[in-house]
Amino acid sequence: MLHAGFVFTGMATVLLGPLLPFLAARWGLSDGQSGLFFTAQFTGSLCGTALTSLLLPRRGFRFVFRAGYSLMACGIGLLWHFSWLGALFSVTAYGVGLGLVIPATNLWAGETAGKSRAAAIAFLNLSWGAGAIACAPLLGLLARQGGPGPFLTGLGLTHAAVALLAAFLAKHKMESAQAAPAPCPPVVSRKPGQATYISLGILFFLYVGIENALGGWVATHAQRISGGSLRILTPALFWGGLLLGRALLPAQLKLAREGRIVMASLLLAASGTLLLLSAQSGAALAAGTAAAGLGLAAVYPLFIANMTATYGARARRSGALFFSLSACGGAVLPWMVGAISAQGTTLRTGLLVPFAGILFMMGIWKLRPIEAAESRDQPTA
Repeated sequence: MLHAGFVFTGMATVLLGPLLPFLAARWGLSDGQSGLFFTAQFTGSLCGTALTSLLLPRRGFRFVFRAGYSLMACGIGLLWHFSWLGALFSVTAYGVGLGLVIPATNLWAGETAGKSRAAAIAFLNLSWGAGAIACAPLLGLLARQGGPGPFLTGLGLTHAAVALLAAFLAKHKMESAQAAPAPCPPVVSRKPGQATYISLGILFFLYVGIENALGGWVATHAQRISGGSLRILTPALFWGGLLLGRALLPAQLKLAREGRIVMASLLLAASGTLLLLSAQSGAALAAGTAAAGLGLAAVYPLFIANMTATYGARARRSGALFFSLSACGGAVLPWMVGAISAQGTTLRTGLLVPFAGILFMMGIWKLRPIEAAESRDQPTA
């Protein structure tokens, strides 16, 4: 059930990217105004993440999943039926739902997977990626028939169905897992220090901000380079690269240590983003977009695996901090792209924000404290 639900969670997470040109055209929004939708989504996600840290210990996974999917159902289903300000509130509501579901699902996978936590989280996020890549083509197909309204209504109803399933299925399994301690002890021999909190916090903040800045604005960027022909294709290429990379991650973990995979992935992501920024043709834009997605694919699952390995049984509470910072990054960086573009420059200039963020992530990962340990399910290199 969690994997199926995460498919639709992936669709909800990336929805604003392909939907943004429709929203901007409907209300005549500038880039700065359009960027507020990302801020609304991830501000809501931040609130949801904070609620997760309070609700999980008291109410368990079932309640958090039920509440999260219900909020996503309402927010997405009603989005197209409001004015611009009403749509912002709808986006905030489904953002709260995302903030509840995404951390809880990743923590569930990290707690129950044992030593194979990185592979388990990668497979889980593979389901998320399948939804992400399907979102833009499905929206484009249905929008030709009568706008995005039917797609949004259908997606909202699907989330309502998942909320019902979360209420009635796997009750005993979820409650026993919530009461049980994490199956693996922390891999570190001492309590992580403040430097570990700071470095991991920055990495989580930057990653989600970068992923959503690129995935959210690439459709608009493509529209301005080549007209409408690549508006639907480029988000699918980005999320398709993400999907492929996460499918390959378990095999990579058998060949290399996590640290090396992260650095190589970030280098590929930086190269793809640079190509995307400098593209003057549709082919170069498509190649850069796919490379950026492929490069980012392994990074987030390995950050989560690193966090759960470092904090062990404390990850439920410590994880709330990192997932909250992720939501902050998702709120701030995509908005920065739009704000810079709106200041009389170009969207290409705004997209320098995620490129710089990738370079900064490479430096932070290289200099992170040794006590931010890697999980031990990969070979010694």
